[in-house]
Amino acid sequence: MKDLKKPNQALGAAIRDLRTALKLTQRELADELGFKGGEAHVSNLEHGAYGVDQRKVAILLRMARNLDAQTTEPRFEAALVEGLAQSTSNLALLFRVADTSGTRTQVVTGLIAEVA
Repeated sequence: MKDLKKPNQALGAAIRDLRTALKLTQRELADELGFKGGEAHVSNLEHGAYGVDQRKVAILLRMARNLDAQTTEPRFEAALVEGLAQSTSNLALLFRVADTSGTRTQVVTGLIAEVA
């Protein structure tokens, strides 16, 4: 069983890694995701204070896939999915991500089994 003290910590770290790899400021990412709270909202997200909704996950996954397509070591999409799997507040969302991303279904299923 995973440590549930900060269930969104892995997701926050994956989002921070993605943001820095894209060379975006917290303000720029907040604008991309439509956060009205600006960089403070992104900072809280990156520190695991809370999860994200389905629309924002879709945006983040699209950003991660685009970045992965440009690198020889794709890792950003998998890191986001793993972060979602470790977040108890996002388990239902994770199932929806699995349904819409057929190529990732096996990865998601393995992560769900690991979390359970």
